[in-house]
Amino acid sequence: MANIALFRYEGPCQLDVLFSGSEIERLSGLNKNVRNYYDMVADEKTRKALNAYHTIIINQPCGAYVADMVSTPSNISYVFETMQFPLSDDTGKVCFLLVYGYGRRPAHTDVERDEADRKLGHIRDMHFVDLGAGAPSDCIVDYQYKKG
Repeated sequence: MANIALFRYEGPCQLDVLFSGSEIERLSGLNKNVRNYYDMVADEKTRKALNAYHTIIINQPCGAYVADMVSTPSNISYVFETMQFPLSDDTGKVCFLLVYGYGRRPAHTDVERDEADRKLGHIRDMHFVDLGAGAPSDCIVDYQYKKG
């Protein structure tokens, strides 16, 4: 469970953290005291893009692979990779996001992720994953956005 996080999508820019494992917290900088993931994203342009991304995952529904280049205040960088999957509630409404994350952060590093680090330019790769209902072909490859 250390590499798992569970969120509930409540609407635009409202992604509530229900559970975050210890490795997700260590690698992503997700704070146990944060209720809404978007509270950790200061840049409005990034908030809008992330909202569009999460809306696609929930409404399509489809999964996603994301490789995020993380930086710490002490200039240590590492790749944090996640697989993200939509889940439904008991009524069949897709409203949850299950995240499995893995990072290549040096084991001796105990410095937190830089608070200003959550920006679009840090997404190295992003691909939507077809889970049976289709998926957009838009993607990010080597920091470059590619339209379907």
